Amino acid sequence: MLGEISVSKEFTLPVKPRLSITTDENLPNAEVYEIYSVTLSTDAEENNAVIWSLTAGSLPEGLSLDAKTGVISGYALAEGKYTFTIQAFMNGLRAEKEFVLTAGEAMTITTPSVIPVLDAGKDFALQLETDKIGAQDSLWSLVKGILPPGLTIDPDTGLISGRPSRAGKYTF
Repeated sequence: MLGEISVSKEFTLPVKPRLSITTDENLPNAEVYEIYSVTLSTDAEENNAVIWSLTAGSLPEGLSLDAKTGVISGYALAEGKYTFTIQAFMNGLRAEKEFVLTAGEAMTITTPSVIPVLDAGKDFALQLETDKIGAQDSLWSLVKGILPPGLTIDPDTGLISGRPSRAGKYTF
């Protein structure tokens, strides 16, 4: 009778790791003209080996994605609801996720946009106001259009004052 024969062999069965983006799809809101920073993350053990890229949609103007760190940062320059897709890539693995980021006005000028008709040559003053407490610490500037000749805006107080010297319709 033949003896029992036992054969064994060792096998290696590699299982490719999974890569997914673990950051919540609803990113924290951004305030317009205020610093914004959020760090994206994955389930990878070594997040520093991940390469990040924007594959669809767009970030709010003024924000950018750092491809090495996964940080979305900057100053949002426009209001809106932004939907975009970010891809994480590491060692041949890819993961994509769609995100939503809402950018809102940090401060709103509450002074009515229609100003009573001014008389050329007569003193005029208009105090601009905002919806935020502490707005007196704001800096005011004319970003579009022109004031009537003879009027100026005080950058520290938001007071438009002076004596308009020329008739016309001025939009600013």
